[in-house]
Amino acid sequence: RGVLRDPVEAYKWFLLARQGDDSAGRAIAVLNHELTTPQQREGERRAQLWIRSHTGPDSSLADEILSAVEESEQKNTKKPENTNSFPAPQPK
Repeated sequence: RGVLRDPVEAYKWFLLARQGDDSAGRAIAVLNHELTTPQQREGERRAQLWIRSHTGPDSSLADEILSAVEESEQKNTKKPENTNSFPAPQPK
């Protein structure tokens, strides 16, 4: 029954919904951990195509959504514990 599960398509719709919905941001964070990088990029591409087909090629909304995605990814990327910001010494 229903439709096949398509997490990339879900990612696209959550990206589009994110503009006014905090729960969409949480769903994006969950999907970021489930999807591969190519799947994430495909979802972003689909969201951009949808926006451009509904708002016109000059709309800045697609760029705003991608900026929000990048910001979300940075917030959700945790630094491993016991790591410091200094590079490891290189052997001579």
